[in-house]
Amino acid sequence: IAHRLDIVRSQSTDMLREVMRLIFPERLLPALHMSSYLAWKALPESAGLEKDDARTVSGYLTQAREVAIGVEAVMKRAGSEQISLIIEGIHVYPELQRELCDSTDAIIIPLMVAVLKRKSLRKQLTGRGSTNKSRRAERYLRHFDDIWKLQRYLLEESEAHDVTVINNENLDDAIAQIMDVVAAELANHYSGKPKDVFKS
Repeated sequence: IAHRLDIVRSQSTDMLREVMRLIFPERLLPALHMSSYLAWKALPESAGLEKDDARTVSGYLTQAREVAIGVEAVMKRAGSEQISLIIEGIHVYPELQRELCDSTDAIIIPLMVAVLKRKSLRKQLTGRGSTNKSRRAERYLRHFDDIWKLQRYLLEESEAHDVTVINNENLDDAIAQIMDVVAAELANHYSGKPKDVFKS
């Protein structure tokens, strides 16, 4: 998408979290130092308790809201420099996307990319581990039910906050869907020929 739209800046929320981990020690922000699907273990109210859906979501949101500070800072910098930017990652939850839309004059296009079938998501996670050994598939598959619960929550939130969901089962189809959404959103803000809108 960045290549097609000639966007040279992109920001991963995982990278933001890594930077924030160096700044804030685990004793201050314990949820930040865990995987998003295990962050519930860092919640004081979860001490000694087994996981459940509510705790899994609560832990995720605690971490995502901490990372949101970095997301907002990156957005503010991009706005001041007037550059286009893609922010991607599990921490950009639907409510945050809508809050960002309401807090700036920039054109923000909220999207939620998801694999909607359990079997297909499991297959993608398995492939992810085989292509990048530092992110072993076993770790994701061991916590697959937690990952699936978080995705289900994010999809429900996407519907509640009117965030478009992109089915990422097929890469080409997903790219086409995203480009259609981008084109439609730009058409709401601009009129005229593309060469006039994008003139240098």
